[in-house]
Amino acid sequence: MAGAVNLRSDVYAFSKAEERDAEFIDQLIQIAEDRRTETLGTNYFEWEKEFYLFRPTFWQPQIEYQIKLRMPDLQFMFLNEASELTEQEPRFFISRQGQRRKEYEEAFKANWRANNCQLELFMATLWSLLCHTGFVEVVASPTPPRSVKIRARNPQNVYPDPFVNDWRDWEYVIVRVPMSPDEIARQFPEAAERLPMLLLEHQRELYIETRMGGVLGSGPMAIEMPPGAMQSVPIGRPPGASDYLSVDYVFIRDETREAVSREVAGSKDAGGVLPPPETMPKYPTGRLIVRTGKLKLWDGPNQYRRFPIIPIFALPPLYGAWGTPPVQYLIQLQHLAESMYSQVAENAIRMNYGYRLYQDGAILNPENMSKIGADLRVKTADDVRRAFAYIPAPGFSPQQTGMPMELLGHMRELFGLTQARQGQLGAGNVSPGLMDTAVTQAQAMTRMRARLLADAVEHLGRLTFETMVDFLDTTHLSYALDGTFHTAPWEGVPLHELADWDVKLDAASMRPMNQSTLKQLVPVLANLGLITPEYALTALGIPDAEEMAKKVEERQAMMAAMGAAQKRGGRK
Repeated sequence: MAGAVNLRSDVYAFSKAEERDAEFIDQLIQIAEDRRTETLGTNYFEWEKEFYLFRPTFWQPQIEYQIKLRMPDLQFMFLNEASELTEQEPRFFISRQGQRRKEYEEAFKANWRANNCQLELFMATLWSLLCHTGFVEVVASPTPPRSVKIRARNPQNVYPDPFVNDWRDWEYVIVRVPMSPDEIARQFPEAAERLPMLLLEHQRELYIETRMGGVLGSGPMAIEMPPGAMQSVPIGRPPGASDYLSVDYVFIRDETREAVSREVAGSKDAGGVLPPPETMPKYPTGRLIVRTGKLKLWDGPNQYRRFPIIPIFALPPLYGAWGTPPVQYLIQLQHLAESMYSQVAENAIRMNYGYRLYQDGAILNPENMSKIGADLRVKTADDVRRAFAYIPAPGFSPQQTGMPMELLGHMRELFGLTQARQGQLGAGNVSPGLMDTAVTQAQAMTRMRARLLADAVEHLGRLTFETMVDFLDTTHLSYALDGTFHTAPWEGVPLHELADWDVKLDAASMRPMNQSTLKQLVPVLANLGLITPEYALTALGIPDAEEMAKKVEERQAMMAAMGAAQKRGGRK
């Protein structure tokens, strides 16, 4: 028989420190959320979700020709822009004391590609276009094969410091992650025994009805769980939304100092100029608190070299982390175009139906007209011309029909998708070179977003490398690309030498490049001998570029040898 859960006060009670810290964290979240709501508006994320999912509110017209059309132009514009901004893989240069280390660059690239970091960067860029600010987080994978990943976070679940304009000066940033009780118990086993208390506090009604006492179901086939944390944890069925708890990762600056032991500090007698310090920062890279509700799961130093949350902006952040999203500047034009297109469609249906006039008492009436269709059966004595008349509805003028397209065109111009960028140039003979120049000049807004993205990616690359140094031992990293399997060795770096290393981003690698221009430029450079065949084939995205390049180089060497032999024969 299963008994009731034993809620011992010495195990399950929250301490005063936990209640105090939980209240303080709640206040930080509330302050950040209020500032975000002030900028974006109330319920913005609910509206953004409906907008992106293209899920309109059900609207039932009273008349069959009153339809409401929706247009996905803005949604696809955002997808195209995010794809173009992240199409080129960033190129990082890694050096130690001014000397470039190509082997570490290859290992870094292998880790970047193996963990689909470019895809996560695309997701964060898309979030920035929808919400003004996207966020990426650097995550060290604790399970083998060990690697360093980046993850795009939903901006709704990120609470940055609202009082500073430069994100590098954040005093705190909080990331909220939904997590099942099973996952919490796995990641934080020391807090597993206190999970039932938390579940009973936040989901009391649900757990009393279904799983109180550790019994799953009812009747003779009920499963009885052993005493402990798992008695009240949902097991045996897929978890629902109500089974997940919000886990907050609080990264915060803490200037607390602690006393230094004499063995660590040393003494002035050892030859030091200054006296040894009596205290040192307790959290030199920041403090990390992990909590769910009032239950504190972790409290200690931040395991990363800096805050692992990096923002990506769609527009310059003049007033802090949040600003007006690009969608807010353009959505009214799309709504107006949708409304006008709906009227055009309604008018077309009206013109097809027209206006029908029926005479009272005639065999033709509204009830049977829709049933008989084009077959009309009348009596000899009926005068159809007098009993029924059809009047077509007036049509829209060409200006009214073309107005929605003009609105959408203006919306694309404001976003930066000009006619030249869409391949629609002015009249006259336009050479390919002039066309490419016009397209490049039309990408001003995209280049601005690329500069903002490059700043974030450079810090992202530096933190990723630092995390690889902290968490990866000597190993091999691998990835597959263009039909070729690549491996790169990673040799562990002593932690005390990390200050000698530097990571720089080539900003030009983040610059959006017209693919048609690239495909025209690569063959020219290859013919001039300025780039290798392997680089040319890889830039064009040709599968098995490495093997094909080897064959090309072998053929070139053979042709060169034949030419040299012919010259020697001609001299004789």
